[in-house]
Order: sequence, then C-alpha cells, then structure tokens
Amino acid sequence: MGAECQVMGLFTDEDRAASAIMALKKTPWHLKQVHSPVPSHKLSDALNLKKSKVGYFTLVGGIIGFFLGFALAMFTAAKWNLIVGGKPVIALVPFVIVGFEFTILFAVLGNVIGLLTQGGPVYSTITPPLLVYNTLFKEFSLGRAAATSFLMTLVLLVAMVFYLRAYNRSEEELS
Repeated sequence: MGAECQVMGLFTDEDRAASAIMALKKTPWHLKQVHSPVPSHKLSDALNLKKSKVGYFTLVGGIIGFFLGFALAMFTAAKWNLIVGGKPVIALVPFVIVGFEFTILFAVLGNVIGLLTQGGPVYSTITPPLLVYNTLFKEFSLGRAAATSFLMTLVLLVAMVFYLRAYNRSEEELS
C-alpha cells in the first residue's frame, strides 16, 4: 500500500464544486469526502449518491398514524356508549382531527426510525457495530476496531451498572 496523500479544495459555489468532482472522477485520485454547508442536488448528482429512504419511513409512519388515530377515536366512541343527542356516534370531523394528530406523531417517529436505520442525510450516520465492521474489514485497521469495540463494551457495562442500581433501589422500596 502506497503513501496516502490528501488534498482539500474550497469552492465559492456548488457549480464549481460539482464540476471539480466530475473532473476528479476521470483522474486516478480517489474522492473520499465532500462537505457542504447546505444540501445540494448538484453535488449529490455529481457524486452519484442514492436517494435516501428516510422519506419513505416518514410517509409510512404518517399513514399508519392516521389510521391508528382514526381507529382509536372510533373504538373509544363505540366502547364508551356516549350520549350524543341524536348525532352519529362515529362522526367524521372530530375523528379526522385525532387522525391528523396521530399522523404528525407517527410521521416523526417514522422519521427518527428512518434516520437511525438508514444512515441519516446522505448516509452520514452509522451505528457503532457497523463502524467497527467497516473499520476492520474495509480499512483493515484491527487496532482501531478493537479499541472501538472495547469502548462500546465499557459504555454498555456502565449503563448496566446504573440500571441494576436503580432496579435494586426500586425493589428495596417495594419490600
């Protein structure tokens, strides 16, 4: 493996950066990272990045939330035998409001799940086990992968100690 050389370029606009990326692909140089203060479709196209799947998680979460909210409102109205004075028990407008609120809630939850599982905006986040895997098998850095694994183990052990102490305190209070 040869010596590694790194070069950094600063550009005043995204058009110049995108054209530099396209020109760099024709050279033997390997492009490692591109940073931008704002999301740019031109840079994403120049890098041939795949579209993020996080939006689909948000959409599915919103759809599920709407139907769950509507179903919850219908179930509670039917179960409680409310006196509605001749009006329909299952009314559309109030139930749509509950469905809308659940849509927002579940869309946000779906978005968070998508960000945690799909790597964030343009795959910028990574879970610790995947980081260890990539460090070991893609970068061939056994020492760094072992150190990261050891730190992950320590964090889990400290969290487990705090959890067990809190659990034992609650058990003692109940006795």
